[in-house]
Amino acid sequence: MIYVAWVWHDEREAPPGEILENLFQIPSNYFLEGYKALGELRAEPRLFVAEFPHPDFLKAAIRLRREGFRILYDIIDEWEAFHCAGQAIWYEKQIEESFVVNANFITAVSQPLIEKFNGLRKDISLIPNGFDPAVLGEHQNVAQRNFSQQEIKLGYFGHLTPSWFDWNFLKEILKVSDEKNIDVHISLIGYGEPDVDKTLGQYRDRIAFHGKVPPGELFKYAEDWDVAMIPFINNELSEAVDPIKIYEYLYFGLPVIVKGIPHLGSLPSVSVVSDAEEFVDDLISLREIKQKDQKIVDLSEFTWDKRFSMLMEILEDESWMSL
Repeated sequence: MIYVAWVWHDEREAPPGEILENLFQIPSNYFLEGYKALGELRAEPRLFVAEFPHPDFLKAAIRLRREGFRILYDIIDEWEAFHCAGQAIWYEKQIEESFVVNANFITAVSQPLIEKFNGLRKDISLIPNGFDPAVLGEHQNVAQRNFSQQEIKLGYFGHLTPSWFDWNFLKEILKVSDEKNIDVHISLIGYGEPDVDKTLGQYRDRIAFHGKVPPGELFKYAEDWDVAMIPFINNELSEAVDPIKIYEYLYFGLPVIVKGIPHLGSLPSVSVVSDAEEFVDDLISLREIKQKDQKIVDLSEFTWDKRFSMLMEILEDESWMSL
C-alpha cells in the first residue's frame, strides 16, 4: 500500500519511506511526478482510493483507470462549503463531480454528503468516521461526570475557527446558564480561535484554553468534564461533517450536546439542540441522571477496524470489480 500525503511545498513535510510493514508513504509531489509508472504494475486488484478531489488527483485517477486500476472516491468532507468558507482554495465543483461520475465506487462519511450527489450517483455507500482506542490510550469511560451542584464542566476539543465553531452560541450558553442560576465553566482544546478577549467579553474568565493537546493526553482533561459539546454554526459545512471527536467523546464516557450537525442525533448519548435555551435545559437534565443510571455505550461499531472491514467488503465485492 502506498499512502500519498499532501504537501504544500516539498517532501520535508512528509518524508518518503516505509512507515509500517508494506505501508509506504510518499509526498504528493512525488506521486504526481511519477504515478504514470504505476501502470506497469501487474498485481490484481489494483486500487486507487482518493479522498482529496484536487484537480491533479483527478487527472491521475482517470489515467490510472485507463491502466486497469479501480477507482474509489471517498467523500470525507463538504469540500464545496469549505471552499466557500475560504478553505480548500484549490477546489473546483466540476472536478469533484467528475470524480463522482468516473469512480467505480463511491463512499461517504455522512448521509447529507450522499444526498448532495444523489443526482449523479445512486450507489453511494455510507461509511462514517471512527476512532482508534489505541490512540486514546486505555482510558475508556474515564470521565467522572460528577455534576457538582456548584459547577458544570463542559469540554470541547478540535478546531476553533469561526468558520464553523459558533462563538456567539458559546456566549449565549453562558448567558442563559446565568439566568437559570447554573454555574457553567468551559474547557477548549485546539487552535484557530479568534481574538479571545474581544469575542468573549465578560465571559472570558469562564472559558479555559489549553491549546493543542496530543490525542494520547486528551483523557487528562476529559476525565474532569461532565459533558462534551460540539457547538457548530448551522450551515452546509457543519451539517455534512462526521466529526471524529464525537466517537472519542463517547469513548471517554461523556454525554454530548451538539448544535449544527443534525445527523449526529442518531448516536447514543448524543442530543442535538437548536439554541442555547435547549442546550442549558439538556445540561440540567443530564445533571439529574444518577451515576448508576448512566448509559453504557457499545462502541464496537465505531472503531476504525470496523469501518475498515466495511470498506474491504466493498472493495472485494465482485459486482463492482468488473465495472
